[in-house]
Amino acid sequence: MSLLDKLKKPFIVSAVSLGLLLGSVGCVSEEDILPIDENILFWRSTEEDAPKLFSVGMNEIETPIFSENIFSDTFQVLSKDNNRMVVIDYNVRAYEEEIGYAIKLIDLDPNNIETVLEGRSVHGILPLTFFRGDSRLLCALNPKNILHGWSSNNPTLLFSIDLETGGNTEKIEPLGELNPFAYFGENPLSQDGENLIYTLDLEGNSEIFIRNLASEQDIRITDSEGEEHSPFWFDDNSLLFERVDFRNSERSGVYLVDLLDEGINERLVLAGAKYPYTIPFSNNISFVLDGALCLYHLESGSVVDSVKLPKYHSSNFHWNDGGKYCSFTGGKKGNHLYVIDFESKTKVLLGEYSNSGIIEICGWIN
Repeated sequence: MSLLDKLKKPFIVSAVSLGLLLGSVGCVSEEDILPIDENILFWRSTEEDAPKLFSVGMNEIETPIFSENIFSDTFQVLSKDNNRMVVIDYNVRAYEEEIGYAIKLIDLDPNNIETVLEGRSVHGILPLTFFRGDSRLLCALNPKNILHGWSSNNPTLLFSIDLETGGNTEKIEPLGELNPFAYFGENPLSQDGENLIYTLDLEGNSEIFIRNLASEQDIRITDSEGEEHSPFWFDDNSLLFERVDFRNSERSGVYLVDLLDEGINERLVLAGAKYPYTIPFSNNISFVLDGALCLYHLESGSVVDSVKLPKYHSSNFHWNDGGKYCSFTGGKKGNHLYVIDFESKTKVLLGEYSNSGIIEICGWIN
């Protein structure tokens, strides 16, 4: 029986740092042309228009997905197969004197959009992720307007929506309650769809927890004086996160946690590293260290490649399946679109949208 199988008997474990792993670092050069056969899906807005959804390829031709405005406010989820996306639309005037919301399902092949659920804005609803291999969407809900923050008086409700059953309440399945200040990162659901990872502020420190959706029980993963951020599943029994320790900078960095039968085994992967990401269908992870985006091989314990990032860059990096390409935004205004090819050692400024607001990347599509 694994540790996650024991969630019916919740417990609290203190985390212990086990060591530092470091290897040789390669370099990546800059080129002008990148032969990529995939497109980047992203939101872009102007001062006059609400955000619209676009895709762009290496020919730098920007293609609008829909002509209508869809106000996502970054609340979007891309499916595991990258051909469907869910967004929250707060422009829906569903009720008098009040902005309603609608959960909209976008089918990217062929382009189609439909509303699967709508309601009042007082029900602050947040799509989290698709369940792998089926039509269900995992969501969190807090009875307060999401545009003005969570309510501290009501628990956060977890539930799933079956996107194939139409706009009715029978498709909603309750999955339990969480602390109202639970925070969810990107792709918080384990690959087997059984466990949800989240962070929670405890007496000024953010700590990481895992919720088993079936038993509605929790395991506390970290217990430290530092701040834990950006938890990601590496596989169903291990996860990555960033720790920032203002009392001892040597304890700041990217950590790996293995959820073993005998307990929780935590180790420091690399001190000083930031913004960890798992890479789909790859044994590598990525993080930022000393201003460079690094590829790190966990088994060998070494940085296998790195590329210097521009001075201004986001903390969100979007990898395609296999980890050959990575896209991110940069620039003082967040309106530069970059792509890195770690296989051919090239980096490209794909687009500079001077008339846009901040660009929000959704991911890669074929």
